[in-house]
Order: sequence, then structure tokens, then C-alpha cells
Amino acid sequence: MTEQQNIWPKHISVDKRIVRILSASTYDNFPNALKEIITNSYDADASTVEIKINLKTETIVIEDNGVGMSESDFSLYLRIAGMKREKKQKTDSGRFIVGQFGVGFLSVFPFFKNFSIETKVKGSNEILEAEIPCFLYFGSTSIDISDIKVQGGLKYDKAKTNKNYTRITLTGFTNLSKAFFFPPNKRKPRRNSILNETSLNILKWRLSEDLPLKYIESKLNNRFDKFSPNVPFTVILNTEKLVRKTYGKILLETNKKDFDQIGKIKFRYFICTNKEAINEPYEGRYLKIRNLNVGVGDRTAFGLGTEVGGARSRLHWLSGEIHILEGMNNLITTSRDKFNYNEDYEKLKDLFVQKLSFHSTKLEKEEEIRELKDSVENNRLKNIRLIERLGSVEIEIEGKLYTVTVNNWNFENDIFMACKINKNNLIINRSYPLFKSIKYTDIFIKLHVMLINQLSSELLTEKSYSKISKKILDVYNDYIK
Repeated sequence: MTEQQNIWPKHISVDKRIVRILSASTYDNFPNALKEIITNSYDADASTVEIKINLKTETIVIEDNGVGMSESDFSLYLRIAGMKREKKQKTDSGRFIVGQFGVGFLSVFPFFKNFSIETKVKGSNEILEAEIPCFLYFGSTSIDISDIKVQGGLKYDKAKTNKNYTRITLTGFTNLSKAFFFPPNKRKPRRNSILNETSLNILKWRLSEDLPLKYIESKLNNRFDKFSPNVPFTVILNTEKLVRKTYGKILLETNKKDFDQIGKIKFRYFICTNKEAINEPYEGRYLKIRNLNVGVGDRTAFGLGTEVGGARSRLHWLSGEIHILEGMNNLITTSRDKFNYNEDYEKLKDLFVQKLSFHSTKLEKEEEIRELKDSVENNRLKNIRLIERLGSVEIEIEGKLYTVTVNNWNFENDIFMACKINKNNLIINRSYPLFKSIKYTDIFIKLHVMLINQLSSELLTEKSYSKISKKILDVYNDYIK
């Protein structure tokens, strides 16, 4: 230790623009702020992070078993974005280092009144302790940031020489953190939203979405182990181990090679489904982007279904992830919730618009065919367009089995306006107006088959048959849609 290092109080060197960015935080940013602290633990090669939240005492403790910090490390810790610091791509264990701006710990400042830290490195009996008065950075517009004192010092414990850890204690909720944990009742989230849960459950979900955790599905852990290959990473919140959830057990598509590449961007991905709407919660829909295995922003369909390409009825059945391996770390914004503009990134977004469009359309067609098969099994004919797609189906009407096909003719110039029967073949007229409504198609088909059978049995004359057929179209004209 040099004499220069052992100087207290210390000061945070921070660009005032970053403080202005943090001043614009909302209570929704709270999980992101906590994520940044935990990501620092990840970058410190921690295998375990324990978070304890006590709402009554307004205290959150985050403790990890990472490499810890010496006093010289802590002095560097206080030098925020823009200050010259050593850049490493990987930790000693082989993890890709996520943090690059040095603003991780600063992100929680708007949410707490005080920030305290205790940390030590292995092989030393020195334990560093420091207190940072977070509230001063936002309490006065006239205060000079560099004048705010970081009090602290060193203590010594030989019994802990072989230990390494960092413990951060956040105390005193500001109005922002209070608004997160105790939201007003005015909020009425949509059905199946994670926002219907308690604030603690919302926090757990958000952290599980964004942190570099193990998946529930082991097959995905095997595919996406590139980022933390040698040391597991476990996060425990109030005794509950957090895991990364997936929202589809059926894997529709993933990269066939070790990675795909667009320009300088290298990435892996998977798209999955359960062949039903994702509703637990609905925020699990669409694609989660991860940069070096840490979530960036909310899940997205890149505008598909809204401003891009029109509606997609099965888009909400799709979920998945895009893992950025290289090429975008320098594009991430200081807030770490989105990326700056880049041509390669625009091409990547276009690629996944195409993939989501393809899979949602395919699922829609598969579901339509399944619905038709189910209706045929229940002796119903509802959707002519799907019968046409399948080519033919078989159905029983009045005790007789028919092979049903679709054709097209001018119903106004033919006595058989809706259907024709040739032995066991039932031919349906695609252009018949009353078949446009899926809800009533089955009823009108069977009605016309019954009339044709009455005609064939000479229980109806051709004139009567024609008159009744026209009368049906006239009486049920309001069913035409």
C-alpha cells in the first residue's frame, strides 16, 4: 500500500452528464439498477450472490464471494465512466466481462440514501469499509459532485486472510424505491401481466430475465455455456434461488453453427413455442436480446405485428433469445437498456423480423389445419379455405360418408347454388355467399345436402328445390360476412 492510497475521505470522479442521466430514473428502473450491482459481482468472478431485502427497515444487502477489492482497486472503483482504466475482455475464470462504463454501482444511487461497502481480497488481512451518501448527489443542484466525501478506511482481521468477498448495504428508500415496492393502487395492468404480482415477485422475474443465470432447461445450458464456462453463477434472493425461465418447450429454430454473423456482430439464438399464447406472464412473449449473456431492454418483436408487416395472429405464441457474442458491446448505451444505431444491428433486426414472421405464419397455418381436423372429427365442416388447402376431407351427413372437395362456379347461374353431389363426392362452391361465415358454414352445407338428397329422392321437384335454395339465400342474407 502506498501512502497516497491510504487517504480518506475519498471522492467519486464522475461526469456530471451521467448524474443527469441517473436523475431521470423512474421507479421502473429499480430492477435494472440492482441488476448492475449483481453484474459487478459476476465480473468479479463470484460464484454466489446473496440478496437480502428487508422492506420494514428499508435495507438491501448484496453479498458475493467474488475476488473483492483492495484499497487501490476501490480507488479505481470510484473513477466513473470516461476515466482511463484497464480494459479486459475476460475474467480470470474465462467469463466475458460485461461492465465497461464503470457506472454499475452508481445506478442504485437514485433509489437509496446511503451506500456502504465492505470488501477484501484473498491473501490479505486488510478489510476495506466505506460509506457513500447517495442522497447528496441528487439533493442539491448547486453542490459540486467532487466535494462529496466518501468516508471509510481499513480494518484488519488475520482470521479472514484467506477469504474474499464484497458486501454492499443499501439503506433508506428514496421516493423512487418506495414507489417500486409500494406502488399506488392507480396502476391497472393488463391481464396475465407480471405487474399483477407483488413488487418482490416482479423484481425476481426481472432479475431472472436479465442476469446471466442458468436456464431451467438443461439443453439450453449446454448450448449457451460460452459466457461463464468454468464457474457457475448463482443468485439467491431472500433464500430463493433465481433461474432463467423459458416460455416454450418446442424448439422451432436455433443457429446450426457455433454462431451466426452479420458484419461484425456474432450471435446465437433460439426461437421456441408451446403452440399456445404465452400468458404466464405475457411479458415472456417475443425475443430477449442478451449482450454477453446479460439482458438488454424488454423482449421485442422488432415492430412485427404493429408498424412492420401488419398483424400476426400467432406472433404471441413465440418466445426466444438472441445472444450477442461480439460486435455490440461498444454500441450499448450508458443506461444499458438499448443499443445505439448501427447498420449491422439494423440488418440483424430485419433478419429476426423475417424469422418471427415465418414462424408465426407457419404456426397459424398449422393451427388452422388442426382446427379443421378437430372439426371434421366432430363431424363439422367450418372452414372451406382449409378444406381446399388439405385437398379433401371425409365427413358423414345423414348416415352417408362423403369425400368433400372445394370448387368454384357461378352460383347465380346454376340450380345447385351451394353444393353438388356425385355419388359419394360432395363438392362445395367456394363462391356461395353463405359459406363466407365460418361460424355457420357447417349448418348451411348440411342444409343444402339435405335438400339435394330430397331432390334425388323425388321428394322435392326441381322447381321447388330451386325456389327453396333462393329463399335460403334471401332469408339468411344478414349471415353473409
